[in-house]
Amino acid sequence: MRKILSLENRAENWTQVLIYLTKDGLCSGYVNCPYRHLLDFLNGVSIYKWEDNNEEYIRVREAKIDCLKRRETAEVASLSKDDVLFIKPTGHDSIPLLPKQSRKVRLHLSSYLLAGQIHYQRDLHWKSVLDSVFNFFPVTEVEISLQPSKIKQSARYIAVNKRHISFVEEINIYGGMA
Repeated sequence: MRKILSLENRAENWTQVLIYLTKDGLCSGYVNCPYRHLLDFLNGVSIYKWEDNNEEYIRVREAKIDCLKRRETAEVASLSKDDVLFIKPTGHDSIPLLPKQSRKVRLHLSSYLLAGQIHYQRDLHWKSVLDSVFNFFPVTEVEISLQPSKIKQSARYIAVNKRHISFVEEINIYGGMA
């Protein structure tokens, strides 16, 4: 038991993230993802059968929260997964292992427009990702636009919460809608 507890505090288990929240909030800090990828952690997928990881909250260490024009800091903050629009890992360049099939799409969320590559299994349609039992899915090579200000940023990879998507459109290779 001590070995597991000591591993939880190792630096490589913590992933630095920027979390985009409902109501135009942001939270930066570190989430603990021991023994698994960020997407597995968010979707409650465990490598151990005996481990129950289907928590509805994300614990964020060294949290800096900017929400509703209020700024707060906390040693540890607990955020509901339902309040997460998407998460951008910021501390490393690695992306999860993804199926080879991908399609460029534009995802409409409450205050954001995301354009990037959605990944899906061979012999399926890209919309199958939205029908999955998992709430979070990866999008790569993303352009993030804050509406209506037109402020843009990019990310190599983000994890999107499908619960907050209002509309999805496929983009053809020439930049327009398919």
